[in-house]
Amino acid sequence: MPEFSSGLLFDGATGTQLLARGLRFDCPERLNLTRPDAVRAVHRAYVEAGADVIEANALGANPIRLRAFGLEAECARITETAAALARESGAKSVACPVGTTLQYGREPDGVLFRAFARQTQAAARAGADLIFCETLTCLAEARLMFAAAQETGLPFGASFFFGADGLTPAGDSPAACARAAQEAGACMAGVNCMSERAPLIQAITEMRAACSLPLIAQPSAGLPGRRMDVEAFAALTAELLRAGASHAGGCCGTTSEYIRRIAPMVHKGDGI
Repeated sequence: MPEFSSGLLFDGATGTQLLARGLRFDCPERLNLTRPDAVRAVHRAYVEAGADVIEANALGANPIRLRAFGLEAECARITETAAALARESGAKSVACPVGTTLQYGREPDGVLFRAFARQTQAAARAGADLIFCETLTCLAEARLMFAAAQETGLPFGASFFFGADGLTPAGDSPAACARAAQEAGACMAGVNCMSERAPLIQAITEMRAACSLPLIAQPSAGLPGRRMDVEAFAALTAELLRAGASHAGGCCGTTSEYIRRIAPMVHKGDGI
């Protein structure tokens, strides 16, 4: 079982890199079945940039999210194929991301738990090394993900999104999220899908004070026309490492160039 203790470099964006390759899609996870070559190529670029952990193309592969695209019954096949493609890219470690259903409060907790369990069990069957509960916007829903991940016996991590007010959209603080992740047995906690410096630094600082877990920071680079350049991204990553993050990677808008640039500082572990 790989160690997820400190100094790991995660990959960057998948969806925006698929778009950059000229692909157009309603559901990025569908491409695992229809364009596995393109998905594998995105992963391979991150491996070549030095990423230690490749996230499978499965963030929205829970059956409730897939229902909107008529793919609910394909949850297991999409997730298993996603993990296989990440492994085929030469990844040292494969993480299977699990994202929100977008239905918390509209569906019973039992329904949501079973949806997460279908995906996490598929990831385990496919040989994933880590279940990565990601872009979490509601701690109550995240707890259901944690419970599903626990049943696989695999290590799992928890990465949250916080707004400009320093809270998740559901009103959860970074400290509360970090404590909940540690209490559930997560191997890491952190933040992703955020690009503003102040909320990112605040979240990592509060999480560092609230738990003893390794922390991960995966900032977004932004959207085309408003994208943070590579050097600004590297400077922000260095600050996050100094604030208490151990692992780092990228979220929306990042490319293999961004990951290659931050590789030395992540592997050195001091943000310098």
